[in-house]
Amino acid sequence: MKKSRFSDSQILSILKQAEGGPPVPERCREHGMSSATFYKWRAKTKSTGQRMCTNVCSGAIASNRYYPITRST
Repeated sequence: MKKSRFSDSQILSILKQAEGGPPVPERCREHGMSSATFYKWRAKTKSTGQRMCTNVCSGAIASNRYYPITRST
């Protein structure tokens, strides 16, 4: 999986800025990203909640679905 250009905290701050600010295309131009990426991030955070965004944005939840992490005792 390709590594994201933006950290999880940056993703959350971009999403929060767009809530009450300028239109989404302008916000995306400021950060050098596409509108599709913005809407994908927004869909992921709304479906799982912002508390779990760090796992979703990094892809940990998707990969754990197929390869569960087990603890060795």
